[in-house]
Amino acid sequence: MHRQLAQQLRSAIAAGPYKTGDRIPAEPELALTHGVSRITARQAVMHLASAQLVVRRQGKGTFVAEPPVHHDLLDPHGIFNQLVAKGAPIEYTLCWANAEAYEFVLRLRGAVPITSSMQGIK
Repeated sequence: MHRQLAQQLRSAIAAGPYKTGDRIPAEPELALTHGVSRITARQAVMHLASAQLVVRRQGKGTFVAEPPVHHDLLDPHGIFNQLVAKGAPIEYTLCWANAEAYEFVLRLRGAVPITSSMQGIK
């Protein structure tokens, strides 16, 4: 029975009545609304929490979680594009292990390395 309730809540999250960050009804309210016991409502919410669809905050309630970012590790642009689409603030730092790697990449790009900027790179 709790799986049926969990599926109903999952559908409500996917369809839009509950959006990211929205508080879902408390267990007693879910039990009353869906005609199940409070234990069944609790199990349904725990099922959603284990699937990372909701986040439980003690004393605050249960909230719809951010959808996870799925990406292909072989496509490094995939995660970047997904984060940009979600409006996430993007920062990146390019680090080089050594000056030779830095020079190699610059040469590949047709740029001439500036040796004074490479001081301290070892």
